[in-house]
Amino acid sequence: MDTFTQRTSSGSIDGQWAPAETPNDANLVDFDLDTRDAPAVKSVGAHPAIVSRPVDQVEETVPVAPPGAGTGPFRAVGAIDLAAFRTEIEAAARARATTDRVGHRAVMRVLDVLLSLVALVLVLPLMLLIGLVIMIDSPGPAVFRQQRVGRNGVPFRFCKFRTMWADARQRFPELYRYDFSVTEVDTMFFKLADDPRLTRFGRILRRTSLDELPNLLNVLAGHMSLVGPRPEIPEMLPYYRSEQLVKFSFRPGLTGLAQVSGRNILSFQQTLSKDLEYVRKRSLSYDVLILLRTPLTVIKMVGAL
Repeated sequence: MDTFTQRTSSGSIDGQWAPAETPNDANLVDFDLDTRDAPAVKSVGAHPAIVSRPVDQVEETVPVAPPGAGTGPFRAVGAIDLAAFRTEIEAAARARATTDRVGHRAVMRVLDVLLSLVALVLVLPLMLLIGLVIMIDSPGPAVFRQQRVGRNGVPFRFCKFRTMWADARQRFPELYRYDFSVTEVDTMFFKLADDPRLTRFGRILRRTSLDELPNLLNVLAGHMSLVGPRPEIPEMLPYYRSEQLVKFSFRPGLTGLAQVSGRNILSFQQTLSKDLEYVRKRSLSYDVLILLRTPLTVIKMVGAL
């Protein structure tokens, strides 16, 4: 479940990021499992500036941003060597003494395969219908594929239903750049509340989270787990601090602590904070609890944009 007056997008010609304007405190419904750590709520203005691009090839070196992006405290941007990035992930995991326990990983993998198979069989007719409606509603493929960063920094192709115009990059080039200041990284949100790139049917898919159903294929393939940190796009890696890279020690999740704690009404940093909290508390019972909380979050459309 990944889906921003709220800015930025998680991908897809379908995803992007946008820095927020000066945020003001607002009311936030927090579905966090630990209410003592409720995130501060921010409401953001409408300042566009994002990027996301479809990637057809999974490569070890990923081009991420235009020259000059990520200057200052951030890593050099232009291309990211994922092999070197994995070395940083391992160092972060060692520093936090964080490991993905073999027993936990094995049990969750069994659950991932069984539950995703059952879910795919049950929703297959719905997925076929959604795919047909998408192609009738706007020209282009029904499924959007985008490169994301998986466990240990290994890239994979992330699948979801297309919710934006297939030529969104050509229509709205200003929404596809990655060049953030320190302030923007600290205040940016995920998705635009009134994103002009969304199709009519795409808005419905986003609100209902039905656009995420193809993620089940990623779970079945082992790229993702049912529960885990939010899957990241390579373009945002330069904006991670070294100690935050520990989240990539685990498979990204179809759902996770951030998704049941506010989803798109959490800023980039708030979402990352939830991912790191999940890493600290990670256990089989915690995963099951998050899974049980997910349907209610989806039904209530908490944080859906």
